[in-house]
Amino acid sequence: MYVLILMPVMLCLVTSDAFRVTRDECFSLNRGNRRNTPDVALFITDGFPTVDVPNTMPEADSTKAAGIHIIAVSHACLLTVTI
Repeated sequence: MYVLILMPVMLCLVTSDAFRVTRDECFSLNRGNRRNTPDVALFITDGFPTVDVPNTMPEADSTKAAGIHIIAVSHACLLTVTI
């Protein structure tokens, strides 16, 4: 199993950037991604995106289109999102 943990380097995490980095860097062949293994990304969030909001869903859609399965978990108040 290959696990990569992304830690925010500032006080906020830009969700759209997290999708882009996951798609373009984490699941790349030069980072150890294997073609015969499903790509699954687990996002743990504190709720709604607040930075670069217009690009969040397009980046999520591009990540899904790249064949990456997204699991999102929120530890905030009740939140229902379809990705």
